[in-house]
Parts: sequence; structure tokens; C-alpha cells
Amino acid sequence: MKVLTVAVSDVSVGNLVQDRHEGHVFRPEPAWLDGNQRPLLGLHYRQSLGQSGPSLSSSHLPEWFENLLPEQDSELRRLLGDRLGLRQGQSFALLGALGGDLPGAVVVGGASDDDGFPEPVNQTESQDDLRLSALAGVHLKFSMARSGTRFTLPAHRGDDLWIVKIPQADIPLLPQIECVTMQWARSAGLTVPDCEVVAASQLFGLDAFVRQGIADVFAIRRYDRSTDGSRTHQEDFAQVLNLMPRHKYGDSGPLRASLVAVGRIIRDAAADGAVEDFLRRVAFVIASGNTDAHLKNWSFIYHGNDVIPSMAPCYDLVSTIACDVDRFGWGLTKGPTLALGLGATKLFSAVSRAAVSDFIRRLALPRPEAALQTILEAISQFRFVWSGVAADAPDILKSALREHWRRTPILAELESDLPW
Repeated sequence: MKVLTVAVSDVSVGNLVQDRHEGHVFRPEPAWLDGNQRPLLGLHYRQSLGQSGPSLSSSHLPEWFENLLPEQDSELRRLLGDRLGLRQGQSFALLGALGGDLPGAVVVGGASDDDGFPEPVNQTESQDDLRLSALAGVHLKFSMARSGTRFTLPAHRGDDLWIVKIPQADIPLLPQIECVTMQWARSAGLTVPDCEVVAASQLFGLDAFVRQGIADVFAIRRYDRSTDGSRTHQEDFAQVLNLMPRHKYGDSGPLRASLVAVGRIIRDAAADGAVEDFLRRVAFVIASGNTDAHLKNWSFIYHGNDVIPSMAPCYDLVSTIACDVDRFGWGLTKGPTLALGLGATKLFSAVSRAAVSDFIRRLALPRPEAALQTILEAISQFRFVWSGVAADAPDILKSALREHWRRTPILAELESDLPW
């Protein structure tokens, strides 16, 4: 057997075990269970674990842990695999190698077996050296240390840590589109970490091929890391729903999930104010034409031993309709679609006031009329504050939003005299 220890905020919560047939199971620590699972690993485990722990193993890494890693067959996963000599499916070994710098406050380490793992990338001359981080997702991104205008690898625990995202070669304006989208959300009162567009020439320590042909990148400060070295725990909604990353769009796999499912979980599990925050974010997804707000782009955050989550700060808010109108926008035959449906529809062309009212009805909120008003007022506010960020918006974003607000019914009600 191979064993990895699992800790959250320096508290041992259990072991991940891989048997000789490559079956996997998470075995919780009895003392952690007796302590009411504090600190919390994740909502799924809080609901599913009994005193005896799970009895079944799976052929793949448990879903919650698989979501800590870059998605299989992604560019980032291939890069890490090449660095460590691992195949795509060797998630257990990859988790062991990157376990010192995972998203949130979970740490996986202490691998023991007869054959050995690849040398963990964080175990260099200094145990605080973080050469590569396990960042979930598909595209190339790196956790880098910022000093002035420079972003550097390796980073060290306690540095000012930022996530630097390398754009796809066929979407060179993606950094500008994402940055304006995020600044737009912040100007309307959504919680957004510091972010900016950075010249690729300011990146140091990355392989030259990563920056080849790239003029600019998008950088956002990590909200799960502090300069005092502490970590804040989080989990995304693929983890909350115990789904593999490939099911992040909620329309395949063991569970069909929509924004209704996300909203109901927030309603039942999260702190006061989270539902209103969620409704405003849904309104922004609609207003900005974001077709990629999937389960991994919604997250809970936990502070200390708290088992009641709050909404994590916004991240990966992108007006994707502007990235490529023929792939993501109104150049499609039926127009753009939401990553997660409102319940009855995914088509932006069907997002009317009636569709939003039906979405709220499905959420079963105590004051549905107030919830609808929250969304309508948020859309009006997003329209109003756009002028504050419009000067930095690429022309392609302005034209895409102009078309989007004209053709999305609930937005078209406010379409006249828009400053797009």
C-alpha cells in the first residue's frame, strides 16, 4: 500500500490510501471525527463520514482530492507530468509530489511505499520553497511571488503570492478581457482580489516556451494565502457535490447540477448574506456574458475552525462572449449558453424576467420577490458602473457586450442608451 497523510491547518484529518490494485480510499482520523471534524475538510465529508469512515474504495482518486489538481489532459497537467515523469492518470503520485502547496489549507504529504514517489517539487533545499503549485483548472497558470513589478518562480511561503495566468495563443486579449471583467465586478461591490494585466517580460523563472509569443498575462492575488505564511481553507462546488472535474458543467456524470443546486447549497449551508451575494453574482454572470461559470468557479471559504462557510472572493469572472464570438458568443447558431443552467434553460437568449423568476422559485427562498428584486437591481447597477471601467476595455469587449445586452431579454429591458 501507499499512504499519504492529509492535514488541514496543521491538524491531521486522515490518510489517503492506494492499494496494490490502485484502489483509493480516504480514511479519516478518529480523533478528528470525535472533534466534530474541526477544522473542516469539506462539506461532502462532513455529511458522509461516520465514526467508522468509508468502506468503499474507487479506482480513481477520491473526487474531493482530484479537484485539487489540474484537470487531466490539460496543458498544465501535461507540463507537471513531464516535469515529474508521470502519466496523466497518476493522480495519487502527482498529489504526493505537489501536496505541500495545494489550494486552500489542505496539505498532503508523508508518502510511504516500497517503490517511492517522484521527489515532491516543494521539497528542495528549503521546505518553504514552492517551485510549482497544484492549481486546479485547465490552462497554464502559476503561483508566483510578487516584488514590485516582478513576478518570480520559485516562490516562498510568506511571499506576496499571485496566480499568473498565461493566455491561449488564439485569445491574446484574454488578460485584458478578464481584468476589465473583474474590475467591473469590483466596481459594483462584488468581492474581487487585486488583479491586473502584466507584461510577460516581468515574469522570471518560467521556461521560455511558456512565455513564447505572449505579450501580456493576467495576475490575481491569492486570497487563500497570507504574507505571514498562513493559509485559508476553501473548496469549490465540484468538491462540495463530490463530482470529478470533468463533470464541472453539471450536465454529465452521476449528478445533474445547475445554478439551482449551487444556490440551494448556499441557502442551507452558508453564512448569513451568502444567498444575496450568490444572487448578485448570478446577475453578473448574466450581465457580463460569462459562459464558463462552471462548478469549479464557485467556491466556499472557511476561516479557522469554522464549519459554516462563506462565499470565496470572485475569481475567473470573464466576459467569454468577447473571447471568440463564433465559439462562445452570439456567432453561435443558438447564441451563447450558461455553463450552469438557471434550471429551465442554459441559453442566454431565453434568460428573461420570467426565466429568472422561475429560477428563484426553484431555489425555494423565503422571500422570492425580494430575491428577484436583488437580481434586477444588481443588473441595473452593473449597467450604471460600466462607464468607470469602459476606458480600459478592448473594442472587442465593448462590441460583444453591446450585442449581448441587445439580445438577452432581461438585459434588453435596460438596453437603451447603454455606454458600450
